Amino acid sequence: MPTDPQVLLVVFDGLRRDLIDAALMPTLHAFLRDGADFPGARSVFPSATRVNAAAIGSGCVPGVSGVVANQFFDPRVFPDRILHTGRVADVDTAMRAYDGRFVAVDGLADLLVAHGRRIAVVTSASGGTTRMLNPRVQANGQVSLCLRDWPSSRPARLAAQIAATFGPPPKPDMPALALTRRVTDIFLDWIAPEMRPDLAVLWYGDPDYTFHYRGLGSPAARDALREADRQLARLLDWARAPTRGRPVQIIVASDHGHLNAVGRVPAGEALRGAGFDLDPTRGDGPLAGAALQVGAVQSRGRDGSARLRDLAAWLLEQPWCGPVFTANGEGPFGTVPGTFNRSLVLNDHARSADLFYVLRASDAPGPFGIPGTTPFVGSALKDGGSTHGGLHHYEMQTVLAASGRAFRPRFRSDLPCGVIDIAPTVLTLFGIGPPAHMSGRPLAEALAAAAAGTIAEEPEEETWQVAHAGGADTLRRRRLGRHVYLQDCTRTAAGEGD
Repeated sequence: MPTDPQVLLVVFDGLRRDLIDAALMPTLHAFLRDGADFPGARSVFPSATRVNAAAIGSGCVPGVSGVVANQFFDPRVFPDRILHTGRVADVDTAMRAYDGRFVAVDGLADLLVAHGRRIAVVTSASGGTTRMLNPRVQANGQVSLCLRDWPSSRPARLAAQIAATFGPPPKPDMPALALTRRVTDIFLDWIAPEMRPDLAVLWYGDPDYTFHYRGLGSPAARDALREADRQLARLLDWARAPTRGRPVQIIVASDHGHLNAVGRVPAGEALRGAGFDLDPTRGDGPLAGAALQVGAVQSRGRDGSARLRDLAAWLLEQPWCGPVFTANGEGPFGTVPGTFNRSLVLNDHARSADLFYVLRASDAPGPFGIPGTTPFVGSALKDGGSTHGGLHHYEMQTVLAASGRAFRPRFRSDLPCGVIDIAPTVLTLFGIGPPAHMSGRPLAEALAAAAAGTIAEEPEEETWQVAHAGGADTLRRRRLGRHVYLQDCTRTAAGEGD
């Protein structure tokens, strides 16, 4: 491998692999074909942005990182409201509550800085997403720029200089063409020549944002994909310039996929109507949590466990609800019949919800003919748009590919892998051994050096099923040694297949 590489990690938020074609995204299509491609790459659960940003930044599943949902109840941080990880103020409060360890482990940024390496992060995602990539940026003293929440950028003096040069960040239109271009402009015109980081992370908030509100396959979504591809072409031109002094290794990824959002579910109202009020602002009831696309519910007090069992049983009867996961069960099964043990989805941290639920999903096509559909919780503006968070295969499959002298060209891996493997792979490129606490692994099978092909384990397929009044849910995982990757969870309705 190159002895002094420069690594560029490019993340296109929410990009579904099956939407990459030669006509719409010719640059990325060729990148997948000509580089090292990982079609088996998967998200972690929930398949939500901040959870997966933490997984990318830490190399850990939520059960290790402690970032267990986009929004969840944590009384150590806020005893009377939900913690929203998209808000920098909330993340900063959580960091103080956990003595700087809200992301509980040393991640990629921490380890690179400890080895004298420089890191720069530039995003057009939320301030909270940006923080997840280098959660201890204040202590690490590195560059972290967020175009959607510019005041949260660090160092503040550098952010002021860049704003004076480029002007204020563009508005997040749909598609966010100008905002997408600005990420690349800042990197090429300032970060790369002035800062010369060893690792640069460029996180593009589109196509995710446009997908959410305009829909998969819509004209706006297609424009967002074309613009993302144009920016990747600019980055590849920079990396491959003959005057480059250091070999550049490029990793392209997405954090999760998307499903068409069709039919709003008023989950909060339905829960309250059934006697389950989760809102912690209304007192200290037995249950607290967020009734969102992925529901995360904590039990509280003497009556909490009984009410949680009642809630799980009620959810399994709702036509809009999919698989349910509960804590502290026997083996693969949760504490309530018909539920899985939450440990199966690798989200078994002390902060994890006592109950997770996801909405029901199918392969049915959406308004523009793209397969994969679910009802949704949230703004009515998303009806006909798209969403994510659950365990459908279109939500869980991600993009992951790499190119550069460190990687084998025209290589396609059949091994299980995912977002948790990005951090240990980057560390390996710099000659740093990944720590044992990382859930992921270096993608050694794709490395051009002698380490390539040294994967001794054979992948194992793991499948569990639970039955309930609504049918049966089947959860699939793939394992490579100690490394575990969620594949999907599907439901067979009662009576199907009889």
